[in-house]
Amino acid sequence: MFQEKRAPPILNILLSKLRIYCVYAPNGCGQVLSYDALEGHEQTCQYERTPCQICQKPVSHRDQNDKHELRQCFKEIYDRNPDYVQVQFIKLLDVIEASQRRIQALEKSLGIRPQENK
Repeated sequence: MFQEKRAPPILNILLSKLRIYCVYAPNGCGQVLSYDALEGHEQTCQYERTPCQICQKPVSHRDQNDKHELRQCFKEIYDRNPDYVQVQFIKLLDVIEASQRRIQALEKSLGIRPQENK
């Protein structure tokens, strides 16, 4: 079993003198940080972008302006491989979106507050 131990003080002193590039430097982050500040910065870095699990397009999970919707995802996949299955996915998505619009209209007409996405 793993047992966590404190590092010797000299090691902490040496690590604190390191200057390290942010892991998101390839995405445009120019920050060079101390070892102590690195983890905190990377948890809030505005250049954080990871590949979508479905289409592999780089998206941010922090930036609310960087919306990656299912339709965009299917379009990314379709543009790379326009076969029958992708066409069916897009048709299915059309049906789902139409159903969601009808549900929203019904909720509005009945005075029901729409639920937040979970």
